[in-house]
Amino acid sequence: MNTNNAFYQHIVPLSMEDHAEYKILENANYNFVADTSAVYLTSTEFSQASKVFPIVFVEQDDQIQPAAVLGLEKHHNVFVTDRGSWTAKYIPAYIRRYPFILAEVSKPEKDWIVCIDDQSSVLNKEQGVDLFHSGSVSEYTKNKINFLKSFQQASEDTNTFCEYIKELNLLEPMNAQVKMNKGDDLSVTGFMVISKAQLQKLTEKQLKELITRDYMMLLYEHLSSLTNFSVLVDKIAAQRIIEGQSSYE
Repeated sequence: MNTNNAFYQHIVPLSMEDHAEYKILENANYNFVADTSAVYLTSTEFSQASKVFPIVFVEQDDQIQPAAVLGLEKHHNVFVTDRGSWTAKYIPAYIRRYPFILAEVSKPEKDWIVCIDDQSSVLNKEQGVDLFHSGSVSEYTKNKINFLKSFQQASEDTNTFCEYIKELNLLEPMNAQVKMNKGDDLSVTGFMVISKAQLQKLTEKQLKELITRDYMMLLYEHLSSLTNFSVLVDKIAAQRIIEGQSSYE
């Protein structure tokens, strides 16, 4: 599972010079994420996301990151309909910030600039909310920038959490064999989960530290979320039935 910039196509700095006439069709549809089977999740989202998606961990460039599993088949998000509607009760922040994103720059110290996917289907010059108004960023864009800043802070906190659980050696690979009705079993690999055995081996001091940092609740929410794999299986099975019926019409 690769969650790096997922569905972003062409990221460029947001500027009035290049984007003054552009508008955003916000929440028009979610076709842009229809072929994304996993998406990055911040730890602040665990509480809500755990009620809907399986939360797993992936390793990219030696860094552990949480991810919400959106489907069990490559390039298939079971929560997006053919018409682009989002069917889950929660939308991960990574998706909600689209088509905006912060890019890291050094000048000479670390900083961030606001960027946008200028090839996004939600970007146009005819309909939607203005990106700029009266020579400056619109109120809508200001709110999005504030959202990006909050998301970045949550991401940094998430990195600290992930570094700590990696330090405690709490993660183990999980390979799931999902049995479908017609025998075409799905093999889901490439992610990690918290090892209950390793969790039980922690010292009293380490357990207390997890509780003090509010990390223990995150671990419980992650483990609880794994029951949502059955939800994904049911959705895939239902979609296959519908597809089968359509092929005979």
